[in-house]
Amino acid sequence: MNKYTIRYYYGSYSGIREVYADDEETAITYMWRMLRKDMTLPVAYQSEEIIDVEYDAD
Repeated sequence: MNKYTIRYYYGSYSGIREVYADDEETAITYMWRMLRKDMTLPVAYQSEEIIDVEYDAD
């Protein structure tokens, strides 16, 4: 499993999350799922950028 550090922009919010996943697509999906759970925002502009990957970071 890899550790992905992802910078996100969601409406007027932005930040960085660390996610453990097997691949980049899954990491991004997990990150957005966590954000939607934490924030109850209406549909808003969103984007993401992988800024670091640690391979085999169990």
